Amino acid sequence: MKSYCAIASVDQWVFLDIESQKVLCEIDLPQQNQSIESIEFHPDGLLLATGHSKGCLNIWDIRIQKVIKTIQTNFDDCLESITFSNKGYQFATQHSN
Repeated sequence: MKSYCAIASVDQWVFLDIESQKVLCEIDLPQQNQSIESIEFHPDGLLLATGHSKGCLNIWDIRIQKVIKTIQTNFDDCLESITFSNKGYQFATQHSN
């Protein structure tokens, strides 16, 4: 079973293969005018959620390294954390004021 790691900064996220210590992809996000504030893997390991400073949630397909869904919440504040349910059918987010 492969082990992966995602590292997020304010304008980029990097996806790593832990075993080989290779960078699989780097995604730059300056076009969004939003910094990444939270990151969470889906339980299946194929999706990644990133929460942004202005309430936006992006769902990434890590196999193709692209956003497959963007959800703009009703809040314009920082999306501080994301968590998926055990089977990944639902998720919850926490916003800051």
